[in-house]
Amino acid sequence: MRLLALVLSIALALQVSVDDRAERLAKMAQRIDVQAAAGEVGEWQNVLRYALAKRDQDLAKKAREGVKDAKRDLARAKERSQRDYIDRARRVAEETGRPDRDEQNRTAQENLSPGELYLERIRHAGPLLICGAMIEKNSIGVPEVTIAVGNTSDRTIEAYDVEIECWNAFDEPVGIGGNVYDGTSQRRIMESEIETSTWMLAGHDTATRIAVRVTRVKPSYGNVWEQTRDEAERAPGAIVTAKLRR
Repeated sequence: MRLLALVLSIALALQVSVDDRAERLAKMAQRIDVQAAAGEVGEWQNVLRYALAKRDQDLAKKAREGVKDAKRDLARAKERSQRDYIDRARRVAEETGRPDRDEQNRTAQENLSPGELYLERIRHAGPLLICGAMIEKNSIGVPEVTIAVGNTSDRTIEAYDVEIECWNAFDEPVGIGGNVYDGTSQRRIMESEIETSTWMLAGHDTATRIAVRVTRVKPSYGNVWEQTRDEAERAPGAIVTAKLRR
């Protein structure tokens, strides 16, 4: 839901100036960091309640330390200003595209907060951002993959290709002729819209885990956008994974 909210925030930002869009993206990144830190506090508090109920003193001690550290992180997240995010947000607002390899390496080595990571996902995604992926079996027992993508560009998307890698429950590659399924969607995606497509993984019937990436995008005008596997592995969030829903 957070990722969908972030994509929807872009829909509002696309029609305004770079400065306004950067401000909105920075605000969203700050909100994500606060939510993530608050969630960490809640998780440690749940562990503490469990430890006290089981009278596990060692776990209770660890949980108290976890709550203390998480509350400190939450306070820091609340104290951060939107200015702390603005430079990264401005890069997103000015150009959503593919950075060069040196910059991708630097980004991969950074210790990014959840909010900063979402900003980088938008920036590295090119014209399409994968919002989510799901794999489940249809009525005849064949796995189907549903992928939601958001158009982060300033033009209509005419078509896009995806690559879906498949593994079974033993983490073994599965598929006839290889474990990669190549899919194409020719549904038009307007600016700032989110589109969902489904593919039946024929020939990959035992797949229980997948990894999805966008390989090629055809905009309404301009050059076709392409991203190699090597580039996708360096770009935060370019590859999205999912497990079979039981």
